[in-house]
Amino acid sequence: MYLTPGDSAGAMSEDGLCRLIVVRGQKDKKVLVGDAEQQALLRASKDTSEGGELILATKLIPGIASKQWHNLKLRFVGSSIVGLVDGE
Repeated sequence: MYLTPGDSAGAMSEDGLCRLIVVRGQKDKKVLVGDAEQQALLRASKDTSEGGELILATKLIPGIASKQWHNLKLRFVGSSIVGLVDGE
C-alpha cells in the first residue's frame, strides 16, 4: 500500500492508525437496489443481520508515513485473524 500525503486507505492512515475492517454488504439490507435480478436476490436472501462496515480491530503503528510502501498481510489462525504491517 502506498499513501500520498493526506491519504487514508481502507486499512491505514498516514498517522499510523491501522484498522481491520470487514464489509458485510449494504448498510440497510431491506432497501432494494440494483436491477431486477439483484433485487430478487436481496428479497430471497432473508438476511436480517446488520450490514455495512465493521471495524474488528485498531492499532497505532509508529513509523507509518506517506510516500512509503507498506506490506499488509492477514494471517488466519484457527478462529483468529492476525494483521501484519511490514511483517510485524
